[in-house]
Amino acid sequence: MKIWILLILALFLTGCTTVVYENADKQVKVEDQGNGEVTIEVEDEDETIVIEANKGIDSWCETGAEWSMMASDDSVSWEIIGLQNGGEFDGLCHVLYKMKGAGEDANIEYYFTKDGKSGYMIIEAGGQTIKQEWHK
Repeated sequence: MKIWILLILALFLTGCTTVVYENADKQVKVEDQGNGEVTIEVEDEDETIVIEANKGIDSWCETGAEWSMMASDDSVSWEIIGLQNGGEFDGLCHVLYKMKGAGEDANIEYYFTKDGKSGYMIIEAGGQTIKQEWHK
């Protein structure tokens, strides 16, 4: 855990940089482009996991900010679609979360307030759609 904290701290202190950590079992490479784009690769004997993120700017619901992870036959990604204007989800941030696996794919759409205390989740998986609302 300490090594992850050091890697992340190094990224924030140095801006555009690449940090590589290696031990006998795996290699972790963290690359920060200095423009909000970060790539993390974790390699071991069996597989490589790649995580990519684009944090956008300082908006709480920045359209186009994204994150993805790929490993073997599985992938997960999310993208901020942006603030909704009009309709049922007016004023809420819309985030699309996609999961693809060897057996099944699923999409989850989140619509939530800036404080995260209320929102909606719409899950599409296995030919079914489930809508859930939350309030804290």
